[in-house]
Amino acid sequence: MTASASKLVKTLKLRGAGKIDNKALAAGALTARTNLSTESAENELNLERLLKAKEVFAKADEDKGGNLDVKEFVTAFKGVLKTDEGDGPDALRRLFARIDANADGTVDWREFSTYTLLENDSAASLRGEEESTSYGAPVEPEDLSGHRRHGHMITNIINLPAKGHLKERYVTTGKDGTFRFWQAKDLEHCGTVRTGSAWLTAAAATPVSYNLCTASYARTINIYELQGMEICGSIPELAHTPVCMDCWRRPSSATEEVLAVGDIGGYVTLFNLAENASEPKRSENRWGLRQVWRQLLHTDWICQLQYVSELNSILTCSLDKRLCLADVEARVTVKYLEGHVQGVRAVDWSKAYSFIASGGLDRNVMLWNPFQLHSMATLTGHAAAVTHITINERSSQIISLSADKVVKVWDIRNNRCLQTLTDKQTHRPEDALSCLMYDPQQKQLLSGSVLPKAWRAIHLKPDSSLRRHAHPVCQLAYNSVYQEAISADESGLICVWKVSTGALRVRWARAHDDARITSMAFDLNFRRLITGCENGGVKIWNFSSGECLKELQAISNQEITGIICLSTMLKRQYIVTVGWERCLVFYEDAKCDKRPVAPCRIVPDKRLAQQQAAVHQGHSSDILTAAMQGNHSLVTGGYDGLIVVWNTDSGAVSAHLAPPGLNHASLQERSIEQVIFIGTRLPYVLAAVSADGFLRLWNVKQVQLVMEVKVSQHSGLTAVCVDPAQTLLVVSDSVGCMYTYNIAAWKGGKGKYQGVQRIAQWEAHKGSISALQWVQHGPLPGKGFITSSSSDKGLCLWSPTGAHVGDFGQTQQWDFDDSATWRSSVPSPIAALPSDQPGMQKAALQHPQDIVQQADLLDAAMGSLLCEAPRHSDVSSVYSSGDEMLPDCFVEPDTDS
Repeated sequence: MTASASKLVKTLKLRGAGKIDNKALAAGALTARTNLSTESAENELNLERLLKAKEVFAKADEDKGGNLDVKEFVTAFKGVLKTDEGDGPDALRRLFARIDANADGTVDWREFSTYTLLENDSAASLRGEEESTSYGAPVEPEDLSGHRRHGHMITNIINLPAKGHLKERYVTTGKDGTFRFWQAKDLEHCGTVRTGSAWLTAAAATPVSYNLCTASYARTINIYELQGMEICGSIPELAHTPVCMDCWRRPSSATEEVLAVGDIGGYVTLFNLAENASEPKRSENRWGLRQVWRQLLHTDWICQLQYVSELNSILTCSLDKRLCLADVEARVTVKYLEGHVQGVRAVDWSKAYSFIASGGLDRNVMLWNPFQLHSMATLTGHAAAVTHITINERSSQIISLSADKVVKVWDIRNNRCLQTLTDKQTHRPEDALSCLMYDPQQKQLLSGSVLPKAWRAIHLKPDSSLRRHAHPVCQLAYNSVYQEAISADESGLICVWKVSTGALRVRWARAHDDARITSMAFDLNFRRLITGCENGGVKIWNFSSGECLKELQAISNQEITGIICLSTMLKRQYIVTVGWERCLVFYEDAKCDKRPVAPCRIVPDKRLAQQQAAVHQGHSSDILTAAMQGNHSLVTGGYDGLIVVWNTDSGAVSAHLAPPGLNHASLQERSIEQVIFIGTRLPYVLAAVSADGFLRLWNVKQVQLVMEVKVSQHSGLTAVCVDPAQTLLVVSDSVGCMYTYNIAAWKGGKGKYQGVQRIAQWEAHKGSISALQWVQHGPLPGKGFITSSSSDKGLCLWSPTGAHVGDFGQTQQWDFDDSATWRSSVPSPIAALPSDQPGMQKAALQHPQDIVQQADLLDAAMGSLLCEAPRHSDVSSVYSSGDEMLPDCFVEPDTDS
């Protein structure tokens, strides 16, 4: 699952948002992670603005039911929320539909927030690929004499920003009772201050007065003036040993500073830092610490503490397995985040992405939405306890350190581990790395044992190929409601593309873990994407965000090859899967929760099939494809070459369709690769493509083969699609060729090849074409494009006459109406014309003035197709003269279908 905010930067531009009272946090306001792009500040969605959206959402919920219907949503966010389609009612309704993936007619704040957190992967993901970051070998400061290193392990490392003549420096505190200064640029040692024999446990720099606060195991806090390295304030004899601290300027004051301290007793104490002007500048009482609040937040050690300015809250983690957010102004505990099964050692807040990352003794890194009680994601891979976490926001990375000296770099956008760094050096007195910090100014990662160590960031050059599939593309679907194409490759990567430009909008990896996706379909509302995989798993997604909404329980580990969504006369909706189990598996499409759904029906019933062995119940081999006609008839095609018509109400087999000569065909040539119904104009006509190279048109109602065309002589057919007006039929084969047929004048009845013509053929890919989808453009019949996916990793867009519009993910975006933006306006010829159709090239160029010479290739080709083609032309005109060039088999029905 992806989990960064990028598309939201473009899709959700919140405008005119003022400051939100911190009470919104207690009310459960949710934020979205925002894009780190520096191209335009206008495109950044920050926390404050989304809190404004929460406020608007709450006000619009008049009945306080927690949900908004589409009318309330549009009314509430008109003029507040802007999408890339505008901020009008229609644009907001489309956004509502994207969020309301379960189509229950309402959107709650959880749905809105999840969409915000997950759908946003486009711009940030692409920017991250253009500017990927890894880390080189560690560099340590030279210490030939041994006097620069700590006498014991470093406990903390912090950054001191440059001020005046002082350059940027790091401060390390150690168990040897010293804190040491290092130049940030080259780690050159520039000073040591010895405080005593007690361990120093924590340090924090004051942002206004430019002092350094340190905490020790002796239960004391000291303040050091950084100019002279002398104590200028202290608090002795604390109730518990302080182990972590943070300091910040109070938002309501230009000078007032606050110090927060966490201790081993589980307490957090707040101090106001105040300067005593009556004391001499070098006096130990120049600065005082006045306690203003002390609260027991945990039942065990507080391991880390951090002030979150965006929430005006303190974030803590503890060995009691919990994280805590406490409101600084209200001085109350807002909420606890629970999910770790053992103590939590590390925590960090991402200001840009507005989420919390934590790590603990359970070896996991967990990501949290601060306004929900559950975690967003869990990153696994460490073999030892996670002791430190830091975030490189500019590169969209979470960096974690474990007790075995292993550093892992995680991608925020997809939660993948990008890099694993191992410190192979042996350290003394403890063989460990005891601190971790990322410095965005110097672009380096800092760790420490007895010396600080820098892992410098290496920025890699952009690779435009990363925007495309790196593995064979095995599945393709098209959403006509949102005009988006969805592709999946063999690695499990799912990509959502804008077909109008070819741009990548959102994607998520490892959709089914390590399993290959083998089927894909949309639900009846085109809101959700349903995917099946080779191990029998089926998942339902919000394709706009990549959120997994639900899983369907598998009946076996056999491959799923087809998914059908249907609605009964009683308005009950089902999801039907087919595959290597050779049966139909029905799932009730319940949209109420995320619990896995068990099958409600399996057809045929295997026990019944055993009792009635003489009656053939379905396929004798694996089912490879499925199509639905109306509410009752479901058709499946199998590896055995049979097409089976099922009645979904009774579960009975209505008919078997077998092509001529099936028993004499080899096993490799029998398989039915895809079946589709032509459409409402020819409601009972089924198109089937087979491995033997034939396109067959069946009348399912009359159980008859209407037409059989040998499309490819030397290769099997793989996919077929038809335009919505049922005027064009497009077929592809296993060697990468595509063929377009004009069926506008065909009525499906008697007559030798009446109204069927092949108008184009071209070489589209270098590998087998796995899927085809028609993309309608405009209201005119046949006006559109074809998307194709292939084993050559390509995903392309074509005109019906074979002009190459472009490859999805290419740098230059195309325009449907401007052929100058296309890759080519001339089809790519097939290298060797099939021997059974020598006259095809001539037929394809019958009207060169329409197909090639005009600037607008698509309009001319469609005009030729719909206006100039004879109403009842014979299909033999496509081929050269002579009956020997006609299709091998043609069967006429007894009556018109």
